[in-house]
Amino acid sequence: EPIRLRVTESGLSGGHTNRSITPSASRIGHSMSSHTYNSSPCGDFFSYDPYFSTGKYTITLPNGKPYGNGLVMKMGWQFIILEDSRGAVLAVIKSRHTHTPSTVVYAPKARFKGQVASGHRLTRQATGNGSKKSAAVVVDGNNNCMLAEAGIYEALYPWALICKEGRTMEDDCTVHLVNDDVSGVGRGKSGAFRSKASFRGRHGFDRELRTHTVVSRTSSVNVNGGAGGGGGSSICIEEAKAPCCVIVRDQSNLDAVDITIAPGIDPLLMICYLASHSKMDVEPIMSEY
Repeated sequence: EPIRLRVTESGLSGGHTNRSITPSASRIGHSMSSHTYNSSPCGDFFSYDPYFSTGKYTITLPNGKPYGNGLVMKMGWQFIILEDSRGAVLAVIKSRHTHTPSTVVYAPKARFKGQVASGHRLTRQATGNGSKKSAAVVVDGNNNCMLAEAGIYEALYPWALICKEGRTMEDDCTVHLVNDDVSGVGRGKSGAFRSKASFRGRHGFDRELRTHTVVSRTSSVNVNGGAGGGGGSSICIEEAKAPCCVIVRDQSNLDAVDITIAPGIDPLLMICYLASHSKMDVEPIMSEY
């Protein structure tokens, strides 16, 4: 059975939600022909996240009951954290310093045997009276890494690279999963991630207003060229798309969306996709101010 979820956004950057972006503003900035990727030998990235520091996405079932032990996506100064009501962190998202928006999704567990952890560490810092702890992500080498230096941390592992193909809301958004081929075959986009996108998403519009987003699973297929191309049996590779996730905005509550996820598709990855795509839509516009 498909998984159906409702995601409600609240308090994002002091009220700068997607609904504050007018249709004309959403089309500022046209696609660049190439991406700017920065990577270290360990596959980490110099990142920044200047626009979003507060707010959260609450993930529930359509009837309002909690999903996955009460999942919530919390915005932070440099990271977005997906965790449940018990404080278990399931994913971490960080923006990259690229002209065309892109993010990296990290997981607290290795995605394949032998995967090298990133340079980012997940630490726990007490809040309030100390009886409750919240997750705070720090980067190795900054001035607040006392817990990391003491070894009190959880490693974070690259999971997926999510990137726009341009700077407007009409541009596609692709998901490149971490490359688990230790031989290096198929590396390309950043070295750490697969060169071919595993998912591709695109917004749908009605009279310039965004109404929905369709995410499709992509695959490469062999197609016989036939005898028309010089008499040979040339083979070309093309991308096949199979819709696997539909995100529909609630027209009566613009801070809420309904998600339908096909069986076999990781719902956590689709939630991270939603947060990343929404954020990357707004970043180029806000950078103009």
